[in-house]
Amino acid sequence: MSLLVSIISKQQHDPIAETLEAMISPIQNNLFGVESWRKRVCGHDIVRVFECAILYSLKEGDAYVYDEDIPTLKAELELLLENIAQLSAETSMDEESLEFRIKNALEAIRVVMPHRDKAGIALW
Repeated sequence: MSLLVSIISKQQHDPIAETLEAMISPIQNNLFGVESWRKRVCGHDIVRVFECAILYSLKEGDAYVYDEDIPTLKAELELLLENIAQLSAETSMDEESLEFRIKNALEAIRVVMPHRDKAGIALW
């Protein structure tokens, strides 16, 4: 199984998510890792030490991020990207793989930011 990043509508039956997903740069996709990354990466102590609470919560389940929590998630992802070498060393994961998946989530956030009143981000 894969861990995915998706744009989700706030309102049921609102097609905004599909419209926004179509705006994601073609070099990115919706992969955020494999299921084991919940504990191996997101649930790793280094993510807790970096105070990335939203990402760390993936250790226990899915994260649905809306409104003002979207910039918080963005900041958490940017912090991991800035510290990619340390994250890689601590988790024994390849930097390139980590970077690509973090950038997938950042691209979804870039697209959804102007539409936070209608959509959010799911990490599941």
